[in-house]
Amino acid sequence: LRICPADERAEPSKAQQGVRYQHNDIDQRPESEEEAQRCRENGWDIDNPKQLEAWRAQEPINAHSHLISMMLGSSESIPVADGKLVIGQWQSV
Repeated sequence: LRICPADERAEPSKAQQGVRYQHNDIDQRPESEEEAQRCRENGWDIDNPKQLEAWRAQEPINAHSHLISMMLGSSESIPVADGKLVIGQWQSV
């Protein structure tokens, strides 16, 4: 959706140059102790530099997906373009 374009660091087929969301600044995350604690609770030893790098490597560039979900809701609408569902990598119906 053009109203919430994908970050320029997203998958090349979806990326839009000049668009950047702080949520996607993976090298700055976890950005709070709360987020760090969630990582630890999910089994990531982010205090270990190698584990932190592994966690960052698996984090998707998906701020635009969060924005679309906030604007459209996750249970009322399913965006469709050219006859195909327009959903993020981690979204499903």
